[in-house]
Amino acid sequence: MPPRSKQAERNAERRAAKKGAKEADEQDGEPAAEPSGGFAERAQALVLGSVIVETAPLIPDLVQEGIAIIKGEKTPVQPSPAPNESEQKQDSQEPDEKTNTDVQKDGEPITNGLGTMQEDLKGAHGVFRKLCLRLHWSNPLGLASPASGEDSIKAWEALKHLQIDFGPRPKKKGNPSLERITTNAYNNLPQYLHVLLALMMLRAFIFRSYFACLPWLVGYQCLSVFLPLDKIENLPQIPIAKVPAEIRVVITVCLNGLLQLFFAYELVWQTWFFEKPLLLGLIVYHAYAARPTEA
Repeated sequence: MPPRSKQAERNAERRAAKKGAKEADEQDGEPAAEPSGGFAERAQALVLGSVIVETAPLIPDLVQEGIAIIKGEKTPVQPSPAPNESEQKQDSQEPDEKTNTDVQKDGEPITNGLGTMQEDLKGAHGVFRKLCLRLHWSNPLGLASPASGEDSIKAWEALKHLQIDFGPRPKKKGNPSLERITTNAYNNLPQYLHVLLALMMLRAFIFRSYFACLPWLVGYQCLSVFLPLDKIENLPQIPIAKVPAEIRVVITVCLNGLLQLFFAYELVWQTWFFEKPLLLGLIVYHAYAARPTEA
């Protein structure tokens, strides 16, 4: 009996050690939850909520209105004046429950990126304001997410502060490396696409031609968004106010469409065969080495 009791104690200690190691391994797992949908659904949501898809139905009417204004057949609609401080305070204290919008510090309503242009902002001036919010310099592709420049900056900051631990610990069950790559790629897909956009811009500008279309299109789009609709205070001699807001919207949306077209052209057709695995490997390694944030 004594030898058997000692053997039983050893077996119990071994089982307890294995159980403790298993619990520690589970606690050291990935904090982020698994993606609720696949990459196809994620990509579809980013495209369907993008600037060009949301604004495309408005382009024919805006073109007709802009031509009529240039010919003098129609009077341009002036933008609504900005509310004063008392109205701003009242609007901030009593938000409209029917609209799913936030309120900026200056009182202008901004959307969460889920609604359509027609519902959130009325008129060409409102659509142009929406474009200025969506086509931020940190989000030139104008995808559905992030929905504003502020959200885009926050997303880049979150990506920047991801902890780099050079890969998860191996486990007996499951594939933690694949799970981490899938989670990071799903969560940071817009940022990874913009990283590829930056690399394609540098490649086209440095190794192909100084007059490659993609870098210039990004610059033209930023310039179109940054220029005001009425006048440039430092350059009053430029008659920018003569261009109707409708035409400005059409030009900006066309620039965004050409930007996406040439981005796909540079990434798919202009890169060499051996470059594609390197570009994909760069994104995959970052997704592998960075620890996902807690859900």
